[in-house]
Amino acid sequence: GGRRIRSTVTFRQLIDDYRRRRDLPNPLHLSVLKVDIDGSEYGVLPDVWLACSRNELSLDVLSVEIHLEDSRATFGDLHAIFEGALDCGLLLHHKERNAWGCGGVNCVEYSWVSIWHAKRTFDAAHGAVEPHPVVNVAVALPLPHGTDYVARASGAALHIGRVVADPLPPGIEHADDTSRPTGLNVVFSLSRPGRYFLEVLPIYRHLTPANLATECVISPQPVLLAEYVVPGRVLRAHEFAAVAQWVPMLPASFLPTRFQCLSCSPTNETPLHWSQYHWSRSEQYAITGTGSTPLWQLCMVGASQERELCEEIPGCIHVDSKFASSPFTLPASCKVIVASWGQWDFGYPVAALGSRPSLDRFEREVRETLAHMESHADTSRLYVMSSPWVSFGNRLQKCPPSEWRSPPVIEHVNAILRREALLHGLLYVDTGDIVKPMWDAAQDWWHPGGPVRRALVDRIMSLLR
Repeated sequence: GGRRIRSTVTFRQLIDDYRRRRDLPNPLHLSVLKVDIDGSEYGVLPDVWLACSRNELSLDVLSVEIHLEDSRATFGDLHAIFEGALDCGLLLHHKERNAWGCGGVNCVEYSWVSIWHAKRTFDAAHGAVEPHPVVNVAVALPLPHGTDYVARASGAALHIGRVVADPLPPGIEHADDTSRPTGLNVVFSLSRPGRYFLEVLPIYRHLTPANLATECVISPQPVLLAEYVVPGRVLRAHEFAAVAQWVPMLPASFLPTRFQCLSCSPTNETPLHWSQYHWSRSEQYAITGTGSTPLWQLCMVGASQERELCEEIPGCIHVDSKFASSPFTLPASCKVIVASWGQWDFGYPVAALGSRPSLDRFEREVRETLAHMESHADTSRLYVMSSPWVSFGNRLQKCPPSEWRSPPVIEHVNAILRREALLHGLLYVDTGDIVKPMWDAAQDWWHPGGPVRRALVDRIMSLLR
């Protein structure tokens, strides 16, 4: 005759208690989260999605029993579960009816997996090389909160950094001994031994989706934060040899961010640095066919950047689609289709039409265009490719803005492309590892060229396997 005690604990309280008891870092990473709470999933899962969006939680696998007979739930609530899983970077990989309960028909078991965990599992099953070791180094950020940055390490390799707030997770060491008045740090994951030069470039004071069309960039003033040496005993040659990355052709030296000077003549601008670095691993694959036509007919949908890449690939057909809303017709011969948008939608061409960029409009137009393209899914492989960062040209520095293709804005664009690709069940081709470290290397400030273009072509050609 014991007494039954009922208590209510929120998901936020649960993960905070779990982290505190085990002294775990933020964000909390869970290998598996199982949600089987008899209809309460509709009230709890929004807290999971919120923790993901705030970078407080990451998941490898999420398994949920969803009760379809719950009279309080609507189709909108069900849709919100799938949309929230996508926002957490999770893909649906299994579903089955629960035949043992809920009358045998009213409960469904769903399982989602992160794309990173899926790749790790695939690599392990196919004997791929384990993830390469890195040294994580933090530098105090002497700039105010609410600023968007691009941070780059140059020298022994090129790496893009990320801004992380205090307290830092374990395993990250500081490259300097300065105080941290802002509570912010730039963290670099360095993958080769040698000397690095750690630089940060402020872009905006406070960019949001709401003020994206009117917020002006800060005048380019790269700040060299520190120098740091990764000893050879920490990262050894055999451990990083297979990693695809930008490595120097010449002795390691500081590579300052290149930008177009508003008041300078072209001859006084920072020179190109293609000759200093090369992509360390080719992804070339043989294309077989008759004459110059590959076995798998490739079609690239997009504007001038896609056209220039297509021109480098034998038999490639460029399908012009400057804006995500631009109408186009796909040739019946297309067997592999790679599409990308965003450059015109957030560049000066949209201003020339008397309009302003809108993330909501862009997402709606991408969704509608991909739905139209899905009619080819039965006979073609469809890919959505990320839009590249472009160099800091003088158009971008004008205020009020008439050009918006800054790295933070393109990150918003790529988040939309990735999300819409997943919503339509398409593969997303992320070229950020190639483009971002060399984002300022475009000769005309807009179109990747030289070794960057060659590496991108190799990545695209690998899709023809």
